[in-house]
Amino acid sequence: MSSMVGAVETALMERLRRGLGKSVREVGSYRGQLDVEGIKQVVNAVPALFVGFAGHKNPRPHSARRDSVVMPATFTVFVVVRNIASEAAGRTGTSNAVGAYQLVEAVRRLIARQKLGLDIERFSVGPVQLLGHIKVGHSGLTAYGCSFETAWYEQMPAQDAWPLPDDPVFAGLDGARGEEPPDLLRIGALGDVDGLAELRNKEKG
Repeated sequence: MSSMVGAVETALMERLRRGLGKSVREVGSYRGQLDVEGIKQVVNAVPALFVGFAGHKNPRPHSARRDSVVMPATFTVFVVVRNIASEAAGRTGTSNAVGAYQLVEAVRRLIARQKLGLDIERFSVGPVQLLGHIKVGHSGLTAYGCSFETAWYEQMPAQDAWPLPDDPVFAGLDGARGEEPPDLLRIGALGDVDGLAELRNKEKG
């Protein structure tokens, strides 16, 4: 998969599937299952876990040349269970059904401090939020959103340059592509940038 976001999401789902096995009926990508229309399908597939990318927050430069960016990323695991006897039973569970609280803790222990075999920072634990008690016909669902934080580096094209032909992010996409600059040109460009930075520091002093 060319997208790092997609690769992380897939790895998270695989981790959850292997870690929880038959304890949950479905582990999948979040595609609006908690929306008005989607919830009608979810009621027959719980307990369920849905993984979604929540966004990048505060990307920052990584190198002095600013050609690499640290991309913090937040992923949310939606934990959805059925309220069999009551809302309280849906949260705490019963002798025959796993509860939301137990699943939230299980998800946390499966994901926290993991890199999932990818070139990313270890996942840290974020907020857990009650999304609501949802009435669906004669049944009710309880849903929680469990957030996890990671980050990775992304290399950006140089000024006025196009992405390289072998950039996996652009696989299957149309548009202009650049060429890998010869080593001597690349070294010269690095020298110019470093010299400019030094000059600016002197001016500030």
